This record gives sequence, C-alpha cells and structure tokens, in this order.
Amino acid sequence: MLFLFVILSSVTIANTKFFRLEAEDFAKPWYNQTVHQRSSASNYKAVHLHGGILKTEFCLTKQSHISIEDVMFSNDGGEDEIEVYFDWNHMGEIKTRNSSSSGQSWNFFKTSGPIAEITNVKPGHHVLILNVSKSDPHGVELDMIKLFISDEDLEENVFKCEVFCYDSINHEHIAGRDFLPSARIDQRSFNTSCTEIDNIVIPFYHDSAKEYIVKATHPRYKAFINYRVSNFTNCTMGSDRIWAYENISFPLDQPYHTERALLSESHIDGKSALFFHFSLDGPEKGVMDSEIGSTFRLYLDTKDPVEVGFLYYTRNNNLSKSLVQVYNSSVEYLSWNIPDFTWKEGKNNILGLLFPEKTKLIIRKVELEKRKQKLDTPFHIFDNTDVIIEGVEIDFWWIQGHKMAVKVVDSDREFTEAKYIRIYTRVPWETDKYSQVFVMYADGNIRLLPMTPPGLDWIPFGSSLLVGYSDPKTRRPSAPISQIDIDPKLNTLNVTYVNGDRATIDLTVTFSETILSIRNLNFTDKKKHLPFLTFRSMWVADGNADVDHVSVNGNPPRRILSDWETLYGTSFVFYRKCLSSHNTLSPDIRVQLFQN
Repeated sequence: MLFLFVILSSVTIANTKFFRLEAEDFAKPWYNQTVHQRSSASNYKAVHLHGGILKTEFCLTKQSHISIEDVMFSNDGGEDEIEVYFDWNHMGEIKTRNSSSSGQSWNFFKTSGPIAEITNVKPGHHVLILNVSKSDPHGVELDMIKLFISDEDLEENVFKCEVFCYDSINHEHIAGRDFLPSARIDQRSFNTSCTEIDNIVIPFYHDSAKEYIVKATHPRYKAFINYRVSNFTNCTMGSDRIWAYENISFPLDQPYHTERALLSESHIDGKSALFFHFSLDGPEKGVMDSEIGSTFRLYLDTKDPVEVGFLYYTRNNNLSKSLVQVYNSSVEYLSWNIPDFTWKEGKNNILGLLFPEKTKLIIRKVELEKRKQKLDTPFHIFDNTDVIIEGVEIDFWWIQGHKMAVKVVDSDREFTEAKYIRIYTRVPWETDKYSQVFVMYADGNIRLLPMTPPGLDWIPFGSSLLVGYSDPKTRRPSAPISQIDIDPKLNTLNVTYVNGDRATIDLTVTFSETILSIRNLNFTDKKKHLPFLTFRSMWVADGNADVDHVSVNGNPPRRILSDWETLYGTSFVFYRKCLSSHNTLSPDIRVQLFQN
C-alpha cells in the first residue's frame, strides 16, 4: 500500500466526512490504561497512559483518502512524545508541551494540528496507533482522534466496524455482451428509515428486448445466522387506527382542528350534524389507507336514548346514508362499516353524524379504523410430490376490481380468485420437505428464492422484480395480469397482462440458484418508453438492507442509492457486501439480457 503523508499540514479533500475515534472506546485496563472523567473532554472521558500504545480501529467500504486532522490530549508536567502510526506505518509525531504539574492541567485539552494525509487507502479494516514513546512520571491523557475521510456516504456504524462488510465480494467475472444493445437503468429510489418499505426502485429500459434471464442466488457472504423477522421500527404503516377523538361536547363551541381531521357543525334535513373532514394516504405514497374499507365507532355519554344517523361522501362525491341507530344504555357503542374503495386519496374525505335538533350530549369517544382483514387463504393448483403450486386468495387487493385467472394446461382446472401464486420444490435431501422458490402477484411483481439450504426451515424473500410495462413515477408501480396459463410439466407460465401484453416465463431450480427465463416478450406499447422490468428492494443503511450494491457488466460496484443516476449494460447484479441484520439470507439478484 502506498502512503503519501505531510507532517503538520492539511490538504482539503472533496466530498469528505468527519469522524472521530474516542480514546476511551479502545482503552485496555490490563495495560494500565485508565479512563478518567474529564468535563472538557470530547465525551467527558480521557485515557491516561504512562507509556505504551493505544490502538484504535475503523473500517472503510471503498478506496478513500484519509486526513488525520487532529489528536486531542492533555498534559500535566514535562514534555511527552507520541508517535502516530497508520496500519503500522509511521505517520508523524506529537510533542506535548510543558505545563504545571500541580494536577490542575489534566482538564485542559490541546490540539496536535494536522498529522498526515494518506491517499488510496483500500477498503477494509484499518488501525491507528498512538505510541507514547517518551513520558514524564505524570504521563499523558488522550481524548480523541479526528479524521476526515473522502467517502461522504460512509456511515457511523460501518466506520466503527459494527457492521461487517466484505471487500472481497465482487462480480467482475460477469461481463456484458457487446453484441447486444445495452439496457438503461435509472435511479428512482428514495431514503427511508423503515425496513418494511421498498425504497429502492430501479426501472429497466430497452427498445427491443426479447428475452432475458433473472437469477436468484444465495448471498456471497458466508453467514450462519438467518434474521428474517419483520421490523417496523421507524415505520408509520403498522396501525389500524386512522384517527380517534375523546370527550367532545356537542354542539361544538367552535370548529375543532387536529393534525388528521377538522370537526365542524352544521344542519341537514332538519337534523343537527357533526362532520369529520379528513385526509388519507394512498397508493401514491405506497400505502393503502385510502383504498381499504373502514369501521366507524361512536361511544356516547348519555342516559337518554338518542337516534343517530350516519352519512359519508364517496370518492365519486356520491352521498351515502346508513340506517338510523338508537344509542341507549344497553349498547356499548354504535358502529358503521364503510366499503373498500370508498375514500379518496388525499384530502376532502367527509363523514357525518346526524342527531335530532337541539340535542346536547358528550361524545365519549369516536374512532375510524381500517377494517379487519381475514388471513390469506391458499388453495392447491397442482401437486405431483416434486412440485407444488398454490394459489392464494387475499381479503383485500389494492387494485379496485382487478381479478387474475389461473389455468392449468391440459386440464379443465381454472381459478379466478388468485391474487398471487407460489411454487414449492421438494429438496433432494429430504422426502417430505419443500422449499418455496417463486411467487408471482396479480400486479406483476415476482419474488424469487434459491432452494433453502440444508439445516434451515426457510429463508426470507428480499428484493422483488416487476415484470411488465409500468409507470415508474408512481410509488407502487404495477403491471396488472389478467391470466396465467401454467404448464407444470415444463415449469412454464404464459402470462397475459390486462393491457394485452404477453410473456413466457420458464422456471429452473437448482440448489444454488433459481433461474427465470423470460421470453416471447410481446410488449406492444413501446412509444410510451416505459420500463419492461423494475427492480425493487430496501436499503436503510449498510448492514440493514436487502441490497447495498449494483455491478454492471462486471465493472466496479456502485452503492445502490448514492453513487449513480443512470447506468447502461447487458448484465446487472444486485447484491450485498455488508452482512445484514435484515433478511440476512435473502438472495442476490442477477439480470442478464439474452437477445433482442
């Protein structure tokens, strides 16, 4: 490794990020390195040394330039000498200055100034060593080391080596095909802190693609952990409650504003009315609050029976009224159900309560919740003991009125209520164990898995692929399917889309990979320049992601979210270099153009 260093000088490095290494994080008590509380220290702590070394460490994920910008120390007594080493190469020296030896100077921390600039530092694990080569009897205290690193995307947990990343993982052997016109991929991803949101969105464009393959392989890092539990930390999508209010006096003294709704009073059909005006998120933000039905509940605080009417306006601005119910001491609450696809996405949703004129009462609580959903219901489509194909009905499907038919070739079996199909293959080392390897949803999304390794019950899905023309500008792209014709003998699916497009998908499963050959593409509406394929996945941080890098035509990898805007090629690999705490064993995905 070649080092270039300049003692006591500083060169500004573009696109840098500041980090600091706290000395107390690396102190070794058995080496007589004592941590003292110091109110003026960086983290209110400093490490006292009479001699010897303090060895610190950090990690990089790409080749970088490093500036050792400063070492903070305090001294009480005579001059000390501290040698600075990087990866055991001498970088420079620090000489502390004489100070009072009365014990009053330990809390006055001084700066060394710039130590060295180091260029072309390789990814991986590195060490910084401070060697107290000369010390007076009182010793010296070390506070922290300041570094500037030319990697503005380097995250704190990666820098601190809390996330283990493999620099050796690459896909340089997967070259492009020069005889094929390149496809273009665009960056349409966005940042998120929720691991259950597919924020990585990468559409593929090509004017004449006729066939391509998709491979799902086990991640190239070696891991004996299988994290696979959903994590809704920092997510806002988990609650069934839309809004709720308590202790409302009716009639209102004035309109009642909150973050989620506006309550106002009016009169209609000779009744006193209480209206709730509210907004809902929907498909444009990747959620279904505006699409799924809901339940409205009313709790009153009254001794006398009260007739209560209920009304709401649909997304088509039609007024719907429900039967009047009577609230009395024998009921806990009144409730009304609102059908799926009633509300609008965004603002101007309205529902109301009707009371007899001059009614006065206390509304103890009123709430609107998304309706309860039934569990998914699987049903058998095909089973020959080696391959099992299931269809799955779900209670709520986010595309209004959409149905997908599933037919089995050379059979009279047809199913019309499947919202997705899934395929299992028997693992060769057990006679009664199956591994799920393929799922295709009615909106065109596909999820793939290689065969579950021996010793594990199942491994999680991660990234997904949307096969078919879709609008990449929407938060939830889709290519709705009208029919799938399955030939289980050939492991082939003939897919017909709602817009009339067609594609044939061949499925091949081995222990190490599951391969889709997508051919006979008959995507007709090329004038709109829509993507024929969209890769979707999740990245919150390195070490908490379903994908963190992309490699094109075997070229050096790019970070999945930050290193690029548009790339061209015929071979694309989406994978992880960093061991992930989310879906640890979910697969890497390769897309390879085959012919045009």
